[in-house]
Amino acid sequence: MSTPLSREPSLQTLLLLHLFCIVSTSLARQKQLELC
Repeated sequence: MSTPLSREPSLQTLLLLHLFCIVSTSLARQKQLELC
């Protein structure tokens, strides 16, 4: 089971973007809760 990362970097980028989006949303929620 060898999956070359250089062959499909789009998948890794999508995963990173998804993770970043989740973290950003979580931070935004925390900030809103703190403000309220």
